[in-house]
Amino acid sequence: MPMHSRGRRRPRSQLAHCLIRRGALYTPLWFALSGAPAGNWPYGMMAVGATLGLSLALLPPGHTPAHTQTSGWRLLRFLPWFAYASLRAGFDVARRAFSPGPPLNPGLLEVKLPQAPGARRVVLAGLLTLLPGTLAADFTEGGLKLHVLDRARDNRGNILALAHRLYGAAREPR
Repeated sequence: MPMHSRGRRRPRSQLAHCLIRRGALYTPLWFALSGAPAGNWPYGMMAVGATLGLSLALLPPGHTPAHTQTSGWRLLRFLPWFAYASLRAGFDVARRAFSPGPPLNPGLLEVKLPQAPGARRVVLAGLLTLLPGTLAADFTEGGLKLHVLDRARDNRGNILALAHRLYGAAREPR
């Protein structure tokens, strides 16, 4: 690939690379969401094209957000762990809901995070809200305030484990 003297791709090759990567992501996503009926291919091409255009307008090639660079392999290692954590938390919430005297001890919990405030903290709050039994309530100085179902559990340890894995998947740029 043609490179500038500083090792960066030229704009045209960078655009082509970006279109290929994003197209390879959006096309199978369209197939999965639509069921890909044979008569709908023209609509699919228009949907993928519109999605590509919007993604290029919102995040042009070479303008990776300064706060993170996500590694595909690290993200692939993170997703199964997150799916397992979601299932485990979901079973715990279901057990509490269906047992005669569920051991609930709800409350607010403040957790200090190992990273400075930023986009990764917002993503972490969103992921914690997706986990059954936790709800991100507020951002605090250097941390999060969460609503949890049971304050007696090791919530801090679980939250810090999620933060560690998330921060490993979305590392700081060099």
